[in-house]
Amino acid sequence: MQIDWNQLWDSLKLQLTKGSSENLNKDFLNRCVLSASGLRFIHSGDEEDLNQTPHADSVDFAICVIRAFAKMLKEKNATPTIWLGMDARPTGPSFLLLAERLLTYEGIQVKLMGHGPIPEVMAATHQNKLDGFCYFTASHNPAGHNGFKLGFSDGAVLNREASAELIHEIQAVYKTGQGFTSIKSSIATSEFEVSEFLNRLELEKKESLNRYESFALSTVAQERGHDWVVGVAKSWTEKPLFLIDMNGSSRLESIDLTLLGELGLEVELINDELGTFAHAIVPEGKSLEPLQKLMQQRLDEGRLVLGGLVPDCDGDRGNLILPISGKACALKAQETFALCALAEFSTAFEAKSEKPLACGANGPTSLRIEKLLEPYGVKVERAEVGEANVLAKAQELRDQGCWVPISGEGSNGGNILDGGTVRDPLMTLLSLLKFTQTKGDDSKTALEKCLERDNQEMKADCSAWETCFQLLPSWETTDAFEGEALMPVPKIEHEVLKQNYEKELANHYQNNQDFWSSKGIAKLSYFSNEGTKNIAGPGNRPAPGKGGLQIFLLNSENQKMGFLWMRGSGTEPVFRLVVDWGGDKTHYRELLDLHRELILKSTS
Repeated sequence: MQIDWNQLWDSLKLQLTKGSSENLNKDFLNRCVLSASGLRFIHSGDEEDLNQTPHADSVDFAICVIRAFAKMLKEKNATPTIWLGMDARPTGPSFLLLAERLLTYEGIQVKLMGHGPIPEVMAATHQNKLDGFCYFTASHNPAGHNGFKLGFSDGAVLNREASAELIHEIQAVYKTGQGFTSIKSSIATSEFEVSEFLNRLELEKKESLNRYESFALSTVAQERGHDWVVGVAKSWTEKPLFLIDMNGSSRLESIDLTLLGELGLEVELINDELGTFAHAIVPEGKSLEPLQKLMQQRLDEGRLVLGGLVPDCDGDRGNLILPISGKACALKAQETFALCALAEFSTAFEAKSEKPLACGANGPTSLRIEKLLEPYGVKVERAEVGEANVLAKAQELRDQGCWVPISGEGSNGGNILDGGTVRDPLMTLLSLLKFTQTKGDDSKTALEKCLERDNQEMKADCSAWETCFQLLPSWETTDAFEGEALMPVPKIEHEVLKQNYEKELANHYQNNQDFWSSKGIAKLSYFSNEGTKNIAGPGNRPAPGKGGLQIFLLNSENQKMGFLWMRGSGTEPVFRLVVDWGGDKTHYRELLDLHRELILKSTS
């Protein structure tokens, strides 16, 4: 990405000073996404717009958000200091400049991470013990989108209550329609040297990188740190190849390449120009095909390939591609989470802690997790979708005296290791390396011990990570991003649709026993995922009932065989749905068809 910072500053000053209208564009606010998972907008009318200069309405919106967040920060500390960062979207640098100037105007000290993945800015925040962070991203949305992820000193995104307070403040400002003419003028005319800004950016970026690496190694390897890195590097009998399709990701500006090289991996990149997106940002479906093709080529050449990764733009998500029986295979999100859970809980089990093991997961996380972790006595508890909810559930379990090595959202392939505040694909790689390459006092890896417990042996023609994959239970789960996981619905209250669905499902169960009994299903168990609570139903949900509805499918011994799950989108007229099934694949297809049919009936 080529950035002319002087030109960007000149363009931003022009945006801030042109016109004298105090009117805010309420239509623009109505098009924005305001939710606990982040604030997002299209900076112009084109969601694929690659212009580095944002539209005037998005500048006004950004000023409104930053001022509201600054107010919340100063309620906690009169003189706060926060980190500023951005993903690889074209408008990121302009918004970074705007935020630095506005926060300085508001009396808040700023540290500049600049480009980098959101796990880096969050780690730097809690490792540096600063007051918060402001990060510009629109997650997996197209390049013309941008937005905010904000957080306080714990390094986590704002929780539901704080998000609601922020959104209320933003809406109140737009309701009055009062703009920021005097503030914008003050920012535009403030003393500012781009060269000094860039010197700070270079220096403070080094600090954030160091903080992130220190956190990553202390999380995965505890006190061993770089000694662990050296040990992994020495463990290879042949240097393996690891492939990454960066697709312009902000992870290009982080510790990944250096650390993976130090761990003894030969890393090969494609699409490695920051901010140049060769395909869709979301690492799903066709976005995985370029790396699959490259991996297959390397396998056909006889190369030793450990695996591959396709991260998203803000770097908190990455889908794995592994060589399975000589073929480059893209793992599903649920499989990626299961792999990391196996690695962490198998390693934790060997530590023989007196604390009971537990895992926090979101509602649509596959039951394969319970099956996989059953030998380790792990208690799995669920929460509503959203990292803030899963983190809160994990903390509840810790408060109960449990050891929670990992939590996460299986439906998104995201894992959060103990001490972390966000899913992080780099942590997935480090966790798997710890599992397969780190030998204990008995000169065996946790993977080798896991195989011994299952009376299995490492196959000579399999890589270590392929062996891990083969340990996963066979399961069928709707992928969150496949077409059948989304159902457009007419405008209807979420609670009304759910009540209708519960009635339709109960009627079908009562009148079509052959359908259910042929699958071994003897009972339906209803739950609503609301925040960290799982409320037994049907019904009983607190208003407005926008969490997940989950129906577990039980056999005659009350064992869970699968589940039906759904949740309405807060930003578009669709319901997301999942069917999870550990039995016959034909039965999975029948359950998915029924699930979709009943949701459709429930909308009328």
